[in-house]
Amino acid sequence: MITQHLLSTCCVAKIIHYGDRRRQCVQCKKTWRLYQHKKGRNSTRLNSSLIKRVILNGQKIKEQKRNFSNLSVQSIEKRFQKSLDYYSQQELQLPKRLNGKYTLLGDGIWYNFDGEDWVQYVLLLKPRRRNYAYLLEPIILKGKESFDNWRTAIDNAASDLLKKHIFAFVSDNFRASDKIVWHYDWQHQLCHFHLIKELQKRRCKRKFNTPNRSIRESIYLIIRQLLKGKPGQESKSFITILLRLAGHRDCPKKLGMIARQFLKDINKYKTYQLFPKYTIPHTNNVSESLANLVRKRTSKLNNPDSVIKWTKIYIRLKRTMNCNGNH
Repeated sequence: MITQHLLSTCCVAKIIHYGDRRRQCVQCKKTWRLYQHKKGRNSTRLNSSLIKRVILNGQKIKEQKRNFSNLSVQSIEKRFQKSLDYYSQQELQLPKRLNGKYTLLGDGIWYNFDGEDWVQYVLLLKPRRRNYAYLLEPIILKGKESFDNWRTAIDNAASDLLKKHIFAFVSDNFRASDKIVWHYDWQHQLCHFHLIKELQKRRCKRKFNTPNRSIRESIYLIIRQLLKGKPGQESKSFITILLRLAGHRDCPKKLGMIARQFLKDINKYKTYQLFPKYTIPHTNNVSESLANLVRKRTSKLNNPDSVIKWTKIYIRLKRTMNCNGNH
């Protein structure tokens, strides 16, 4: 078989070697590379310290001028945007081996864009007998907190295998929390801090001229005492007095509702005592802290896409948070 030599595309003439990597047309003397280089300047390497200072430490981009004296603010912003796109596409690192049972903690962060409500759901996963919690994948959904949105957030953050290892869910007693634990067959631990906070707002300790101040104070003290008791061993006299105070005509309506709801859900406040070996936290403070940190970083953003991108990067950089259970 006769071998046909390749001819140049410019003059259809003979091609000769012009060094190791180039070729030349013998007629017009035009040269070219066998493997073309990528056009344009080489891309600048991503600077991880820049995005850590801005997102983790909360510094402003304009303040980074002292770290990049040879760059303008616009160039620093372009590098920052490039780092945002890169880190937001990285996979979230979770424990590779699932050993034992875990506790799920969650909270919702409210936003308003163009007159519409949006909620960003942040979740944490606490291993048994560990003093930290893993940060899970966040999601932002349109509308208010509901069962469907919470279920979407949990399914987005946790795989089916991971959900089987979750034993309890710690929440601040939002409306859909009971339905969530029933749907996934988890134990429910209600947050002590949120209950005490609601009582403190209506206690009026420093307002001596507040009417019915003695009733407010008595309800607060009795509930605090019942929270300390072991499940099933609550003093019946305390419960009787609390019901009588909650039904008193001078008791504020909202405070009476809180007291009666507490007696109805008293066992849910003591799940951590019913299952001590799982070291379930009795407060939702770690997810509240995460929500406050995310809210500070995203308070000046004006669209949900930017909010979720910043939150994803913050979670990927931080990875874990301190979370002390009841050891």
